[in-house]
Amino acid sequence: MGPAFYVVLAIAVILLAALIAVIGNLNKVKEQQQKSAEDNRRLISKVTRLETDTREATLSKDNLLIQYEELKGLYEDVNRIAFTDKLTELPNNTQFNDLFEGVIMTLREGEMAAVCVIRLSNYDRITNSAGHMAGDELMLDFTTRLKANITDDDFIARIAPDELAMISQNFDNITEYEDRMAKLYNVLCMPFENSARNIAPEVYMATAIIPRDGKNVQLLSLNVRLALSHAINEGEPKVYNYDASMAKQAMKRMELNALLNQTVSDNAFTYLCSAQMDLRTARPAALEIIPALDSPSQGRLLPKDYIDPSTDNLIAKRIFALTIKEACHKQKVFDNAGFTDINFIVGCLSGQFIDDDFVKIVYNALEESDATPSRILISVPEQVLQKKPAETIGLMRKLEKLGIRFILDEFGAGDSSLTALLNAPVALVRLSGALFDGETRISPDKFLSSFTELVHNWRLKLIATDVEFSEQETLLKKCHTDYAQGKLYSGNMEEELALQFVRMSLK
Repeated sequence: MGPAFYVVLAIAVILLAALIAVIGNLNKVKEQQQKSAEDNRRLISKVTRLETDTREATLSKDNLLIQYEELKGLYEDVNRIAFTDKLTELPNNTQFNDLFEGVIMTLREGEMAAVCVIRLSNYDRITNSAGHMAGDELMLDFTTRLKANITDDDFIARIAPDELAMISQNFDNITEYEDRMAKLYNVLCMPFENSARNIAPEVYMATAIIPRDGKNVQLLSLNVRLALSHAINEGEPKVYNYDASMAKQAMKRMELNALLNQTVSDNAFTYLCSAQMDLRTARPAALEIIPALDSPSQGRLLPKDYIDPSTDNLIAKRIFALTIKEACHKQKVFDNAGFTDINFIVGCLSGQFIDDDFVKIVYNALEESDATPSRILISVPEQVLQKKPAETIGLMRKLEKLGIRFILDEFGAGDSSLTALLNAPVALVRLSGALFDGETRISPDKFLSSFTELVHNWRLKLIATDVEFSEQETLLKKCHTDYAQGKLYSGNMEEELALQFVRMSLK
């Protein structure tokens, strides 16, 4: 073999090696491509998962935002319900107390503030007599009027169904504040043109000055309540500014209530008799039994002196139970003395006359004494009947089945309604002396004649009270009034004196 062969062989080996190298490179490229494709697939998969996760996260976020907004709205609703009066949309008692605390804490040296409680005392009466819509309309009108007559330095809230409260700040002296409250009172007392009727609000306002009358919520709340309690006991709607004497009076009432509780427990009342005279025969027709309380410091007190709105209803009920038992007992005493035509009157001392316990109380008193039911008359104040007319009339009808008769008492003392005369099972009507106080559009004789005729047409009898002078008796006889009661005929007599009075009157 020649040199040429070896040259060709060498070139062939070189070419084969190059081919092998190329094939190897191609395989590497293919492997790299496969790896890149796999990496791309994995990357695409990751991107896809990321897109999915992002989309799901976005949806979840949207859901969370929706849920957050819903919860936020729910929280606002709950917060509004918790801190806002539903009818007036004013802050309620909870929010008021929070602000009250804040005002006291931020009050600087030398600054003053004041708290005022405003009670619309005839709100419940109007609601019960004219309906809840009339009461709601009155409260809304009253609130609107109050808002229109306060400043930016006043914060108002509704703290009870018949009460509003106000905190006032940034005034220079107490006299300035008291004068402003007096003017506000005059505005609030102006009559409303309510859809039900023309209504004159009965407004009690009580104020306490910060820090003069207290430096914390508890003491200031107590003192403004003392002022309001004093106002209600006084019975004259106006503005009452707290002073230290009110605390002494409150202590006096507490002592009186303690004595009353003890007297009830021991049945230690002195039962007095007030004569009700028949104006046609000039003879006593009935005796009203009055439970008198003997106080070591205040002397002999009548129910009007020791029974007030703060008196416990259970105590009032127990007094009624004792008094009707005494009335039944006195009926037997007078029967044994030969006076078998005298009736006996028992006053309803409690606004809770709608309680069915009264039926049991009356039944037990009649059963124990064997008294004649038709000669027992229960006087029910018109205001008691107005509070819950349906329930009260229902109870009266139950007692009527026992033979009890009723007097509609204090007619005309407040916002009177003929509905009571039409619907309640009353036999007699006792006029309030308030009907004849002060100047009226109609003269007393014309009113009395017209009213007596109305009452007689409805087969009822009329009683006049507080008769002190013979001129009053002459007018009553002229107007055909049936009965009269007052100092002209007798004072409040103990049993023995009452027997003598009846004996002498019948001669």
